[in-house]
Amino acid sequence: MDAGVRTICDSAGFPLVTICLPEDWITEVKVNSNVQTGYGEPDYTLVTCISPDRRARIIWQSPFHYRDDFLKPRKSGYDSYGNLHRPFMTAGQFIDLVASRDLKTCTDVSLVSEVPWSTNPQQLEYYRRQAERNAGNDAYTALGEIYCEGLQRQYSYVRENAARRRVYSLIVRSAEYAYWSPMPDTVIRALDDPFMAPMAKQMMERFANARYDDSLQEWIYTYSHYRDWRIESRLLLDCREEVFAKTMQEVFRPAVRHGVHLTEQMRERVNEKQKKLNDANRKNREAEEQARREDRARKEQQRAADEEQRQRHKQAQDQIRNTYREISDIRKSAWDNQQKTQAKNREIWSDTIRGDTRFTDRYGTEHVIRTYNDHAYKNGDTYVTSDSPLDRGYDWEELKKKKY
Repeated sequence: MDAGVRTICDSAGFPLVTICLPEDWITEVKVNSNVQTGYGEPDYTLVTCISPDRRARIIWQSPFHYRDDFLKPRKSGYDSYGNLHRPFMTAGQFIDLVASRDLKTCTDVSLVSEVPWSTNPQQLEYYRRQAERNAGNDAYTALGEIYCEGLQRQYSYVRENAARRRVYSLIVRSAEYAYWSPMPDTVIRALDDPFMAPMAKQMMERFANARYDDSLQEWIYTYSHYRDWRIESRLLLDCREEVFAKTMQEVFRPAVRHGVHLTEQMRERVNEKQKKLNDANRKNREAEEQARREDRARKEQQRAADEEQRQRHKQAQDQIRNTYREISDIRKSAWDNQQKTQAKNREIWSDTIRGDTRFTDRYGTEHVIRTYNDHAYKNGDTYVTSDSPLDRGYDWEELKKKKY
């Protein structure tokens, strides 16, 4: 029972995968094109390999590619990009889930052994470089944790009074990505305005992980943050207890070491599907980027319009204030003139009633003299008045009659 590399075809003879398997083992293939297995993966393929005595079987399932979205978490389902969403699980967690489901009707279920293993260092380093290339050098893209874990678990159980063994072997790998974008101008202006602090706080709550980036010298926020993860190299051995050791040594281990690989024809089909998905994603990204550009342009136009409106409003307010100031000055001037006129009239009326005439000396000091004459002279505390000018000598100062 020597194992060799075999090509497995579907019912139409289309070559699907290559697997290390003895020639006398029977293979059954199930391909479901209606079931997507995640972004960039082939249609669901199930290969069941059965020993000639039908006491052992090895099952391979095509890889599943999941996405775990941090900003919009969802339990399952596809998004508009064709990504299959599911919360991230480690290799151990995934085997726990599958084993509990597969063996729930069996008895005496027991974990016999667990062998952690990973891809060789060259493969792991290749995967790391691949993830870093996917992240690119964009300042708005951050590559987080890179995870890769291989695990093999062996269970013993009893079904239909027969002792059996089951072995799960798989690899889980993932990479975390975060994409940033500049904050909208309206939010930035609100942050700079102390009077809009409450509104700015509410606006900031709408943006994930908003922060000021010193290297970019601007406010940014996370618009996409997710973990892409895959389940691959998944092989299952299930057999009776009496043939387990031999089957494990001669069939399952070589199959695990070799792995199950897509044929060239299948890779072309996958690449074609990948190309269609990439084109769809590219169009979606271009549409989103165009929408963001239009949104930024619209916001910039709105900002310019708001600024223009603010300037017009400020000019109108300044003009109104100037008009009010001019009206106030006119009213004040009219009031002052009215008060002066009334004071002058009261003074004239009072002087006329009392028979007083007001004169001023050289220093502007006002002197009230009880006379109706137009000329007055002063020497100390002595006053002389006359209807016509007099020459009283240098000791006398001629006073000027006040003009009302």
